[in-house]
Amino acid sequence: MTHFVPGSASTFETSRKTLFLVAALCVSSGAAVGYYLPAIARFASKVSIPLDDVFRTLETFDSPGIV
Repeated sequence: MTHFVPGSASTFETSRKTLFLVAALCVSSGAAVGYYLPAIARFASKVSIPLDDVFRTLETFDSPGIV
């Protein structure tokens, strides 16, 4: 039987720097997807793919903040 010992090698601990980097990566990737989504939808609506009406709706948004 194993016991939990705070500060031991088996304790998973994440530094503030790592948490900040992960949060920054998530926020920046979300912003990039939101920014490029209308352009991707415009391209996808011209190509014959399923869910064409969804992409046509997405490309009508003028501002990336709305998506």
